[in-house]
Order: sequence, then structure tokens, then C-alpha cells
Amino acid sequence: MAYFSIVTNQGIYRAVEHEFKLVFLNRTSVVPVPDDAISKTCFSFCPFDEFLKMTDDYVYLVGR
Repeated sequence: MAYFSIVTNQGIYRAVEHEFKLVFLNRTSVVPVPDDAISKTCFSFCPFDEFLKMTDDYVYLVGR
């Protein structure tokens, strides 16, 4: 990746619990890498039925 920003992860667009988030810019470029180049153990996925139960007071991915 090239030409991106890292900002504090706060406000209404929080996708994860991490302190920071990546922001893609108009000129951000991303190139493919082999599947095994990035560890997949750092992700925590939510079952879809649980996702559907989330309300406006949920902390992540909820616009206000």
C-alpha cells in the first residue's frame, strides 16, 4: 500500500477496537500479495445473525 493515512480510531466510523485506523486517499494504491503473506489470526468475525441484532448504541460501524 502507498499513499494512505493513519488516524485515531474514534467517532461514528469505528470498525474495530484498535486505537488507530487506515484511511484510503484518492491516490492510495494497493497491490496484491500471496494469501499466506498476511496472518489471518488477528481477525475476529461476528456471526451474521448476531450482526443483525446490533442496535444504534453499538460502538462499531453504526452511524449516528
